[in-house]
Amino acid sequence: MGKFSELFKEADKSFNQNYGEQLKQLKALTEEEKSKITPNTTDKEVYDNLIKIIDEATQKNLSQAEIISKIRDLGSIAINLAKKIPGLKEIL
Repeated sequence: MGKFSELFKEADKSFNQNYGEQLKQLKALTEEEKSKITPNTTDKEVYDNLIKIIDEATQKNLSQAEIISKIRDLGSIAINLAKKIPGLKEIL
């Protein structure tokens, strides 16, 4: 069991190091891209909250399960936004 625990820790660490790239990709969306994905004010708030979640994941090394849970808690808009970003798309 110890061997697997260590492997899971290593996988989580590797995965968490990639969130910096996903955060950059989310922030790099043009206003036009964001408008297509988030046409109203509520959607834009979800977008901002998604960025906060990914930033928190980068800062605090959240587990993949925690990030998935937080994104799902934001609802379908956040899930659709996350699916636009490679690396996040694969976990949802």
